[in-house]
Amino acid sequence: SGQLHELYTFACGLYTLWAATRLSTLLYNWAVQGLALFFQKVKEWSVVMVKCVYFALTVFGLIPVLFGLLYEMILLLPIRVPLHHTPVHLLWQDWGLGVLFVKILYAGTLTGPDWH
Repeated sequence: SGQLHELYTFACGLYTLWAATRLSTLLYNWAVQGLALFFQKVKEWSVVMVKCVYFALTVFGLIPVLFGLLYEMILLLPIRVPLHHTPVHLLWQDWGLGVLFVKILYAGTLTGPDWH
């Protein structure tokens, strides 16, 4: 058992040295090319990161919430809440329900017929 942990420690050390070497060569290449190019690359990658965050929030946040709200308003609220009461929407529950429905729709889409 002791030898196994020693191997993991050795692998982690090698990976750390490899990552440090890659980072140092990257920083050296950026320093040689100039500071203006560095800031241009930072600007380009920050735009890419903002787009990725927007996509992730839309796909993993907004779409499941909307599916969950749709299901709750059409099917659950008329059954659960009487006409003279005000419904309370719990967005975390709607989001969880929406995630479930998005997974079901995704699985149904993937297992559907091949339209070649």
